[in-house]
Amino acid sequence: MSTAERQRPAPARAVGLAAIVAVGWFIGGPIGLVVAALALALALWRGPRLVAGLACVALVATALLTAVEAPTGPNARGVGFVTDRPLTSETGRIAGVLALVSIAVAIARERATDPPNEGEPNG
Repeated sequence: MSTAERQRPAPARAVGLAAIVAVGWFIGGPIGLVVAALALALALWRGPRLVAGLACVALVATALLTAVEAPTGPNARGVGFVTDRPLTSETGRIAGVLALVSIAVAIARERATDPPNEGEPNG
């Protein structure tokens, strides 16, 4: 944790973290809530790159499960494509939540370490 993050008021930081977890619930339901909370803890502990890597792994798993879980049939363009593949759709939601958490934490860390912009650069 950088010194800029330590100087940020605790209530503002808590609201930001809660918002990330709430969006995880909005995207993935109860599973998204748990994934967002765990991914947020991991991103704050080890950094957002690890969570972004896990999101990529989840996307590859989603792609593989799309081909393996159920054969493609006449309803490949409708809702049946997703309802026939519940594991694939959950894996895709998990990938989305992981990507969201990694991007949000990376942005927060970048903003905390950037010096404030005080006008136009000289030159």
